[in-house]
Amino acid sequence: MDLRKIARDSAQTLANYLTYQAVRVVLEQLMETNPPAAQNLREFFATASFQGDSEVYLHRLMQGNPEMAFRIMTVRDHLAENIPEFLPEMVRSQVHNSNLDQRKTLFERLTQVSPDATQQAAAHPAQPQHPECESPLLPVEVPVEVPVEKSMEMPVELPIELRSLPTDETPDVAA
Repeated sequence: MDLRKIARDSAQTLANYLTYQAVRVVLEQLMETNPPAAQNLREFFATASFQGDSEVYLHRLMQGNPEMAFRIMTVRDHLAENIPEFLPEMVRSQVHNSNLDQRKTLFERLTQVSPDATQQAAAHPAQPQHPECESPLLPVEVPVEVPVEKSMEMPVELPIELRSLPTDETPDVAA
């Protein structure tokens, strides 16, 4: 894992996104102040590919409308100056919270016991008991169904083996 390359790629992606946001801000401003210029920018935005590298987009805009390109670069520069101070903590927090939510959903799905499994466990009431415990042991195999989309429904059986504690086989010395 090359962290420097990941950081460079992330910085490039962020720069592209800030350019995209700058175009949106300028477009909103122009819609209020100069609708024909907004229409021209919208048309250019629709024809020029923004995928991959925003610098190519700005270069093409600079050739056709340098004033608009400078305006977008000014807004992008303003965004780049003001957003990054909050960004590292926000990204860490968002990724952490998202991971927690995904893990929670997965664990909830994996630990749900279907009504069939509960009925099957109730159908076997005569379970062996450990001599020192009054509660019965769980069945050796408990089928658990994981809820899945209707088109992919298939029961998953997870065997659970519970072994009783070893019996005390030491001879009775008092006898």
